Amino acid sequence: MYYRDAVAAILVYDITDRDSFEKVQTWVEELRLYLDKDTPIAIAGNKYDLPNRNIDQDEAEDYAKSIKGAHFDTSAKTGKGIDEVFIEITRAVLDKQKNDSKSRAARKKNKKKSLKSQNAAFGVDGEDDDDMKLGEISSGGMY
Repeated sequence: MYYRDAVAAILVYDITDRDSFEKVQTWVEELRLYLDKDTPIAIAGNKYDLPNRNIDQDEAEDYAKSIKGAHFDTSAKTGKGIDEVFIEITRAVLDKQKNDSKSRAARKKNKKKSLKSQNAAFGVDGEDDDDMKLGEISSGGMY
């Protein structure tokens, strides 16, 4: 219910708290149950301003890559990285919508081509060799 119609997700954890980082993995699993698999996800490691980091940046970035997401170090106190998170997640949403739109247009075009081919095969899209149309009666019977 909380995730319905979401076009993106930003998950925030505390870089000084291992448990909060591990909960991100649970949240990602839950999101994947309810959202499209290609929904953009950003992971924000917050409290970058504190000296006692317990989550290695490489570990966090590797995890983000493994889920096809992005990782950002942030600080709500100083504002570090906040703009970048929102800029990148917005860019990802717009790219996804653009790709989805192109995919829908291609499927629509292919569907029209397929229907046109089917109609032609059944003689609907034109006349047959005897200039008779489907449903007309000729001396040889009904077409």
